[in-house]
Amino acid sequence: MEYTELADYPLPTGRITEWIPAVDSGAWQPDERPLSPNHEAHLGHALTSDHVDPLGSWIGTAFRLIGAFDPQRFADALALWIARHDAFRTSARLTDQGLQRFGISPDAVTVTSRPAERDPGSDICGHIEDFFARDLSAAHWPHVVAVTIEPDSMIEAAEGVIVVLAADHSVMDAYSQLLLITEINEFYQALGEGRAPELPACGSYVDYCVTEHEAGLGIDADHSALAPWQEFWDDGSDVPAMPRFPLPTQPAVPTDDVAGQQSSLSLWLLSAEETNAFNAACKRHGASLSTGAFTALTTALHRLTGKRETRFVMPMHTRTTPESFAAAGWYVGLVPASITLGDAPSFSAALASVDAGVRRHAALTHQPYPRIAALAGMLDTPRFAVSFVDARFLPGAATWTDRDRALRSRIANNDEVYIWVNRTTEGMNISLRFPNNEVAAASIHAMIGEFAAVLRDVATNGDLQLTDTSEAAGSPDAVEQL
Repeated sequence: MEYTELADYPLPTGRITEWIPAVDSGAWQPDERPLSPNHEAHLGHALTSDHVDPLGSWIGTAFRLIGAFDPQRFADALALWIARHDAFRTSARLTDQGLQRFGISPDAVTVTSRPAERDPGSDICGHIEDFFARDLSAAHWPHVVAVTIEPDSMIEAAEGVIVVLAADHSVMDAYSQLLLITEINEFYQALGEGRAPELPACGSYVDYCVTEHEAGLGIDADHSALAPWQEFWDDGSDVPAMPRFPLPTQPAVPTDDVAGQQSSLSLWLLSAEETNAFNAACKRHGASLSTGAFTALTTALHRLTGKRETRFVMPMHTRTTPESFAAAGWYVGLVPASITLGDAPSFSAALASVDAGVRRHAALTHQPYPRIAALAGMLDTPRFAVSFVDARFLPGAATWTDRDRALRSRIANNDEVYIWVNRTTEGMNISLRFPNNEVAAASIHAMIGEFAAVLRDVATNGDLQLTDTSEAAGSPDAVEQL
C-alpha cells in the first residue's frame, strides 16, 4: 500500500464511467449538530479563498473491484456504503445564522452514472482529475464521487475493474481511505450473493463532530493547550511561525512568486523482513517501531544538519472507540512535536528521549487546533509535517495488492514539506510532497538516503553510534555533496 498522487498510479486504458451520488432537494433537512472546528475552518477557507486550484483538493483511493463487473450492482453498493456513513450524507451551507449543517436519511441517496466524454487517446489521469476538480468541493454536496475503468486489455479485464474514488477532506481521513476498499468490495460481493454484508458496527461521525465542537468551546485564551503551541512557534524571531523543514528547500534567487505544483514521491524504505528486524531491534531496547522510525528520521536530519532536535507538526487520529474506527470521517488532530536525540551516544540510547518527545503533547490531539490557532492569532499553516501510520491490522490489509492505493490530489505550494511514513504488510514506505525545485529535491533525496541507511543499519546490526556533526552540514553545499 502506497500513498501517491493519481499521476503516479498505473491507470489502465479502458472505458471510464463517472459515478455521482444524487438526492432529491426536498430530502435535505436541517441538522442542529454543529460542525467540528476542523470542518468549519476547512469550509471557511473554501468559501473565502481567492485562489481556486484548477485540479481541486481531495483525497481518495484506487482499488480493484473483486469479481465480474455489474454496473447496477456497483451503483447499489456505493449507495449502501454512503448510507452506512453519515459523513457522506451531511453538508453545510452559509445561512444568515452562519454555517448550518443539513443532512439526509440513509435511504435518500441513489448513485447515478454517466460515461466519460473524452477524446480517444486523451489523458485518462487528466480526465479523472478534471472530473474530481469540477464535481468535488467542500462547499457543495456530494462530497464523494467515483470513476470506474473497465480495462481494454483482456488480461487486466479478467482481474477486475479499477475504481478511483475521491472525497473532500471534510468527510474523509487516511483511515477512511483504507477502510473503504474492504467495505465497498464487501457490499458488492454481498449484493451479488444475496446476503447481508459482514461489516463491524459503525459509529456516527456527525456525533463525533459535536464532541470536537464542545472541546473547542472549552478552550479560551488562558487554556493550557495554548502554551505548548506558542512555545513550538517561538523560533527567536519577533513573529511566531511554524517550523520549516530543516534543510534548504528554496533556490537562492526565487524564480516565481506563484506557487507551483509540488513534487511527489513514494519509496519503499524497508522490505517486510527488514521491517520486522528493525521492529525487533527497537523492542529489545524497550521502544515501539514508530518511536524507532522517528528516531531514525531525527538521526538522518542530525547527520545532515548537525542539529539533534527536529520540530514538526504531527497529525494523529482521534478515534477512541471500536465504532469510530469503523466510521468514515475526519478524525484527526494536530500535535506540536519537538524531538531530540539529547546527548545520546547511540540510536538505542536516544529512543527514550524521542519517545518522550512524541508523547509529550499527545493529549493535544483532542484539543482542536483551529480553535487554538484562532485564539493565538496564528495565521501560518503547518510547513513541515510528519505522520506515521501502521496499516497492517486494518480490515483487508492482508489482501491489498499493488492496485490498491491511497491517493491525494496535487498541491500548489512553494515551501511545505509533508512526510508520511507507513508500515504495511509489505514493509515500510515513505511518501512525501515538497517544493518542486532542484534545491528541495537535493535536500529531500539526501534525507531519504540517510533515513534509509539508519533504518537498515539498525535492522542489520541492532544499533548504531551517533556521531557529532558540524552545524555547517546543513548548508546547501553540504547537501549537494551527499
